[in-house]
Amino acid sequence: MRISTEFLWAAVIVTGVIGLAGYFAWQQRRVLRRLKEIENLHPEDQRYQRLHAGRVLICCVLMIVVAGMVGGWYAFGLDAEASQLSKQAADQADNQRLDPDQQRSLTFITFYWIVAILLVLGMIYVALMDIWAVRRFGLRQTRQLQADRRAMLERQIMLMRTERNGHQD
Repeated sequence: MRISTEFLWAAVIVTGVIGLAGYFAWQQRRVLRRLKEIENLHPEDQRYQRLHAGRVLICCVLMIVVAGMVGGWYAFGLDAEASQLSKQAADQADNQRLDPDQQRSLTFITFYWIVAILLVLGMIYVALMDIWAVRRFGLRQTRQLQADRRAMLERQIMLMRTERNGHQD
């Protein structure tokens, strides 16, 4: 059996993607465990961290499924079947229709890759949702910091004015 370079690259990519997904999933599980131990974390911050970890875990699962589909493409010989179907179609006359077996194979391969593409789009959607949530959370935190700073400065100004006017309490 001869192993193609395409198969080797696919194996490296699948292994790398599964490894990355596993690493990120492990990190998020640690974050979720640590969140249970922290007692003085604001409920809004805790909710944000929990939802963020959930979105990352969803992406990890989708990454593993897509990597499994790419690995399955080669493991089940679908790449060879697609190549054979392509050669058969090229050899046939232009007006000739596909036989039922070829049509089933073509339909299966088409749906296989449609599902894979939909899963990748799902990952992108979840990642964009996460980016949007990070942005909203960051803006909320920035506004809160600005309000806290403004309140602190107003207290300091008030103290300085009372000291300057000689009204010490």
